[in-house]
Amino acid sequence: MGEGDEPDLAGVKHLSLLTRAKNAAFDSDSLRLWFAEAIDQAELPEECVLHGLRKTAARMLAEAGCSVHEIMSVTGHKSISEVERYTRSAHQKKLASAAILKLEQNPSGTEIAKRDTAKTAKHESKG
Repeated sequence: MGEGDEPDLAGVKHLSLLTRAKNAAFDSDSLRLWFAEAIDQAELPEECVLHGLRKTAARMLAEAGCSVHEIMSVTGHKSISEVERYTRSAHQKKLASAAILKLEQNPSGTEIAKRDTAKTAKHESKG
């Protein structure tokens, strides 16, 4: 397969990123045990758990602009509400940034902000 070529996944029902010997997919218990052993071997803190990896993946995908359904396809969540709970803070940051950008691009809103800042600076210099 050349660079940029997409694999032919026709007929594939499940795609596993992590596999055991002989390319067998992990079931949830064997993956949890494998991950716990890896954490122990790496001497990571006890709060490092497999569930945290799933949540981090969901958050990073949301920050990258993925839709809820795209995130669900990667993380394996069955419920939209679960994904939304994990990604709420990522979406909040994006919404806040977009709102500030709109305010800065709005000529009348920017002028109001500039006047308020000038009043505050003038008031503080008198004090």
